[in-house]
Amino acid sequence: MDIKLLFSTIMMSLMALLMPSLHISGQTAADVGLRTVVIDPGHGGKDPGALGQNSSSHEKHIVLAVSKLLGEKIKEAYPDVKVIYTRSTDKFIGLHDRAMVARNNNADLFISIHCNSSSSKSALGSSVHILGQGSDRKSNATD
Repeated sequence: MDIKLLFSTIMMSLMALLMPSLHISGQTAADVGLRTVVIDPGHGGKDPGALGQNSSSHEKHIVLAVSKLLGEKIKEAYPDVKVIYTRSTDKFIGLHDRAMVARNNNADLFISIHCNSSSSKSALGSSVHILGQGSDRKSNATD
């Protein structure tokens, strides 16, 4: 898959999930208790994630770019929402530290962005994993 097409697909999926529901209902982000969003671009530094055909298409670079664009879109649509990134450069951050960024900033929403890979040219789809503070189980939806 072309890297630009992959990037566009990821961004459109994220925007479709996050943005329209508030606008349709006429509610603001504050009305639903959304004040702080932490965006976590997966991997980074010594951990490249899924490997692309060249070093610029490694997962760590793609998710960082997607995360920054998503943060800009959230700020544009909801200026009162504070957007915090677990990383804004190509550096490694441990899993515990990523979660602590959300906890230390009292995040209302934590979005960890990853992109999967497959050696199969016919593989496609997406997955969403949701785990809330009051939940002890994980929901997994794949299409």
